[in-house]
Amino acid sequence: SGIMRLLFYCEHLSAGTEQHKDLEFWKKFVIEYFADIGGIKYTVVNSIDKTPKQYEVPNAALPRYYNTLFQDGIRRVQIIPENPREIMMAQEVHVVECIRATMVYWFSNGSHVISHGSLRVFLNATLKIDSLEFHSHDHVEYIPRSLAVAALSTAISSDNTRTNITLPHSQVNGFGITDSLARFLQVTQVMAQMGELVNYYLSQSNLNSPLQTFNKFVSQINAQREVSQQQLQAHMQQ
Repeated sequence: SGIMRLLFYCEHLSAGTEQHKDLEFWKKFVIEYFADIGGIKYTVVNSIDKTPKQYEVPNAALPRYYNTLFQDGIRRVQIIPENPREIMMAQEVHVVECIRATMVYWFSNGSHVISHGSLRVFLNATLKIDSLEFHSHDHVEYIPRSLAVAALSTAISSDNTRTNITLPHSQVNGFGITDSLARFLQVTQVMAQMGELVNYYLSQSNLNSPLQTFNKFVSQINAQREVSQQQLQAHMQQ
């Protein structure tokens, strides 16, 4: 079933191994679990102003995406689906939905970041993933008690006068992802839009100059982005 295939994927992803730093390992992983056109849609939310950002990772970029996940001190990644529900659609497409799902980043210093959200996975007739969508609506970072005690001890001088407590530097940015992953997702987004721009230009009338086409394309992308953000915000308020 689609649910069992999703659980196998989650278990394989969370298995801690040094191979996670090997790009070839992730190329084989993507071939095993994803269809040739399979990709990821990932929505993150700013912890302060709740502004959402949505990224898409195409199939060609998936091995590098997973390889990047395990940079900046991440040693393990978990996706935990809660009460998954499977629906069969036309042409033997399996849709697995989880209204509640959790993604956890475990770091080498003992801290971990938990993102709460929803998960939707589309699988084809051979149970390969066509699309995996994780929409986060918040995240919480936890540090080990030992690090908190060490920070408190440092803040108390030998004459018992207290200074400001300095906690360890956060492992993630305001959207709950590491700096390396944020840079990768931004570059991937730009490259995808460049491909869309070329296709858009080729589909337009020759009466349009490259600059006119670019301006029209940017206006279209901004309008789509505004609609998408409004839909995401409305979804999170439900």
